This record gives sequence, structure tokens and C-alpha cells, in this order.
Amino acid sequence: MADPPDNDRPDARRKPERSRSNKTRNGRVKASQTRSHLEVIERLLHKPVEVMKDGRSTKMPALGAIMYQLVQKSLAGDRKAERVRQRFESHALESSASEFEIVFVDNDYTKAFAASRDDDNA
Repeated sequence: MADPPDNDRPDARRKPERSRSNKTRNGRVKASQTRSHLEVIERLLHKPVEVMKDGRSTKMPALGAIMYQLVQKSLAGDRKAERVRQRFESHALESSASEFEIVFVDNDYTKAFAASRDDDNA
């Protein structure tokens, strides 16, 4: 006699079927769970961690803690830590795209405003 199929056996357990939709139980759509690798790394580097600084436990971003350790080691004479810190600093300066520039605009409004300030001071 042939064995009955697995799903007909009384001791066979069925796994509950999972919904393949992107909806949660309350009907809202889940945010996309696929993040780029850079977003994950950036999130981890900004996540606060506890660090012993000057004998006290303080919280700072993980990237700040890494830099703090590199500075401490380089001050203690670790040449490798100093090279890594210098490479990071040069890379950060090269890749930072935000340059701050102040532009003064001369138009009728600014000239009138300056003239009114002069009248107030006189």
C-alpha cells in the first residue's frame, strides 16, 4: 500500500500562507524596504553610540566616534591612524560639494532700505 501524501497525514503541519502584497494589516502600504547600500551605511554612521570621552560616557554619531578614536590614537603616536585620519579628511574636503557664498544684490529695494536707514541715523 502506498503512503498517503504529506498533507493528508494527521501529524503534518501546514505553514500559514503569507500575503505577498505590500500592505500591512491595517491596510497601509509599506514603505519600500529596498534601500541602497549608501543609505544603509549613512544611516549607520549617523546612529548615536556611547563613547567614553574624558572619563564620562557620552553619546555621539558613530562617524564622530570613529574620528575621535583616530585622533586619540594619532596623538598617542600611531602613524597608521594618522594616515587614515588624513586620508579621510582630504576625501571629505574633496567630496563636500557645499560651498558657502554670500552675494549682495543692489536693486531699488535695497537702495531704498539703505537710504531709510541713513535717514533714521541722522
